[in-house]
Amino acid sequence: MINTNPRGVDLSHFNVDPDFHTMSASGIEFVYLKASQGIAFADTTFSDRRERARSVSLRVGSYHFFDPKSSGEAQAEHFIKTIGALAPGELPPALDLESADGWEHLSGTSRVREVAACLSTVESALGVHPMIYTSMGWWLGEFGNADFSGHPLWLARYADSPGTTGLWKSWSAWQYGQFGSVPGVGNGNVDTDCWNGPLPMVRGAS
Repeated sequence: MINTNPRGVDLSHFNVDPDFHTMSASGIEFVYLKASQGIAFADTTFSDRRERARSVSLRVGSYHFFDPKSSGEAQAEHFIKTIGALAPGELPPALDLESADGWEHLSGTSRVREVAACLSTVESALGVHPMIYTSMGWWLGEFGNADFSGHPLWLARYADSPGTTGLWKSWSAWQYGQFGSVPGVGNGNVDTDCWNGPLPMVRGAS
């Protein structure tokens, strides 16, 4: 499946000096870039890498790492300010939900409320359903049967198959590895992904 689906990587400032031209030449078709985290952190590599990836016709998406110690709405506003308007052809933005300090202090109701507020604020501003990045084991442990299946699933599972997707009917993107070797990513150990079918089109700003 991985060999026949569009392949991609996701990057943050921890990935040193990526060469997007080499990535594209090696068969990578899309890249997700970390834009922000919480209510204050913005990845200083984001804007430059976004433009350089676009310049070699890679499809680009952005993601925000959710901090459970801050309000969902405030985080969404920070994310929106960081990425600005979506460009034509840009991939849906994503909310990264995974283990972080603070989840243990939120009730199940509060977790659902803050994540829903973040997602709805992003959607209202950008006009597209944000994706949810998560691993199914962690999600079920923290969110149980909370139904966010209206948002595309970017599944994290490091295995030969994506496995179960809970209340989601299927996955849209699958992060199948975290220590991949991809030409153009200088320090290796890159997260590797694939897309379930053709890459989607987001209209973006004209």
